[in-house]
Amino acid sequence: MARLLKADLYRIVKSKLFLAAAILSVAFPIFTVLTYLVLDKVLAATTDLQAQLGLGMNGLNMTGQALISEAFVLSSNMGLILPIFVTIFIATDITSGTLRNKIIAGKSRATIYFSHLVSSGIVSAVLMFVNTLFFTLFTCLIFGYGSPIDDAEMIRLLYFFATGIFTYFFTASISTALTLSIKSAAPAVIFSSLLSMGLGMIASFVHSADPRLENKALCLIPSYTNTQFLASAVPGAFDLEAFLLGILSYVVIGALISVAGLVIFSKKDIK
Repeated sequence: MARLLKADLYRIVKSKLFLAAAILSVAFPIFTVLTYLVLDKVLAATTDLQAQLGLGMNGLNMTGQALISEAFVLSSNMGLILPIFVTIFIATDITSGTLRNKIIAGKSRATIYFSHLVSSGIVSAVLMFVNTLFFTLFTCLIFGYGSPIDDAEMIRLLYFFATGIFTYFFTASISTALTLSIKSAAPAVIFSSLLSMGLGMIASFVHSADPRLENKALCLIPSYTNTQFLASAVPGAFDLEAFLLGILSYVVIGALISVAGLVIFSKKDIK
C-alpha cells in the first residue's frame, strides 16, 4: 500500500486542483482578517450603534485565539471546500481510468480504497493546518492573540490541532466512501458538502441548547467537540473528557463509514 499511497499523494500535489486549494487556504485568512479589520473600523466610528448591537472587537472577539478556535469548524470556508476537493480528486481517478488500471495491475480494492482515504486525509489536514496558521499569524499581527500564551494555553492549542486533524480525516472518510460508492463526482460533491454543512449546523444547534457542556455525551456527535469545546473554551482551560469523547466519535463513526464504503466499493463493477 505504501507505493500506491505515495503515487496517490504525488498525483494530488501535482494537480492544478491542489494548487487552487493551496491558494484558497491562504486567501481565505487574508480576506477574512481584512473583512474583520474594516468592520472593526466601521463599528469604532459608530460607538453608539456598536453598543446597541453589542458588536465590535469584544462582541466579535476578533483575536488570534478566537479565529484559530473557529478555523476547524466544518461550516468554515475551508471546511466546505475540502470535501469538494477530495471528491473531485477521487472521481478524476475513476473517470481517467486510473482506478481500473490499478485493479488490472493486481491491487486489491481494500488497498485502493484506504490509499485514497489516507492520502485525502493527509492532504486535507495539511491544507487546514496552513489555513489555520495564516489565520493565526494575520489576526495576531492586527488584533493580537487575546490572552497570554502560557503552558496551559499551549497544551490547549496542541489538543485543538489534534482535534482538527481528526476532523478532516473524518470528512475525508465521508468523501471517499461516497465517491467510490457512487462513482460520480457531481452527486458525491453535493452529498459531501451537505453532510459537512449538516454536521456543522447540528453541532451549532446542540451547542445553543447546552452552552456549558453539562452533558458530555453530546461530544459523541461528530463535530460537536469543535463547536462546543474548542470554539467556546475558556483561555487556558481544557476538558480532557470532552476531547477524548470527540476523538472517539470521529474514530468510531469514521471507521463505520469506511467499512460500509469499502463493502459497497468491493461489489461495484469497475469499467
